[in-house]
Amino acid sequence: MRVVIIEDSSVQAARLQAHLQQYGLLVEVIASGRQALKTVRANPPDVVVLDIELPDMNGYDICRTLKADPGTAQIPVVMLTMRDTHQDALDGLIYGAVDYIPKDAFAPMNLIVSLRSLGLLENSDVRG
Repeated sequence: MRVVIIEDSSVQAARLQAHLQQYGLLVEVIASGRQALKTVRANPPDVVVLDIELPDMNGYDICRTLKADPGTAQIPVVMLTMRDTHQDALDGLIYGAVDYIPKDAFAPMNLIVSLRSLGLLENSDVRG
């Protein structure tokens, strides 16, 4: 399974990438929203993990754009972000995200649980 992480923090992206690779996932990290849209359109991944706060455009706009494009609309988008209010989560889901995960100590494992629930990881693939 191929995952595209859209995250401008190289430290956070590297941690998340290493965590997902432990589960045998192919992970590509992209720091720019515009570059991410080009990449996802050219080579659609199985899932997009998306931060909201990006330097060139926000994650809500990226999600909305992906969901409006017939070539990318079916790709699940999981928002993983520092924004943790009820309204932020609601907005993410309204714009088409299948899950909204606040960045905290449990975020990497919550992402794995989300990928399992989407059928993108087998239960046996999950390590404790």
